Amino acid sequence: MCDSAIFIPIVSDKYLSYTWGMGDTISDITISQEGSYVLNVIDTSGCAYTDTLNVLYAAPPVPTIPTQVFICEGDSTTLSVSSTFSSFAWSTGATGSSISTTVAGVYYVTVTGTAGCFGFDTVQVLINPLPYVAFTDSLMCNLDPMVLDVGWYSSFLWSNGDSVQNPIITSPGQYSVTVTDLNGCENS
Repeated sequence: MCDSAIFIPIVSDKYLSYTWGMGDTISDITISQEGSYVLNVIDTSGCAYTDTLNVLYAAPPVPTIPTQVFICEGDSTTLSVSSTFSSFAWSTGATGSSISTTVAGVYYVTVTGTAGCFGFDTVQVLINPLPYVAFTDSLMCNLDPMVLDVGWYSSFLWSNGDSVQNPIITSPGQYSVTVTDLNGCENS
């Protein structure tokens, strides 16, 4: 039985008397703790019978997914729980051990363990915007060296191979840059 569940054993009503080991004298009792429950009954012929009901509780399964997942705008993420559970039910309607999404929101999964007990977990998917990067066309006078600047980011990759924030260029041409922000999001 699943932990914290209530169990009511069904005993036939054909007996004259019922006595449970804990003193109850009714046919159907409510059981909320694991253990051994002894039942003594007497039938209409006066014959006595004894039986023992062993109740064991199973802990609910615990699916574990992070509390929050951050992705960059336009990217996707895969949310997964262990594939050892008997069944899966995601808030999206999916029934596998993982789902993929590009949409921000709260997702939950309900799993069924081997004992038939249910477990539940949630995750919030948050989307980080792409870094804004732009610079205007500039004129190079008399081939004087010029500094390119698009602001501060955690990393840069310029079309000429430079990976510094402010490369110095000495020849005219078209330059592009891919920047990465502190969240790991890239834009060009």
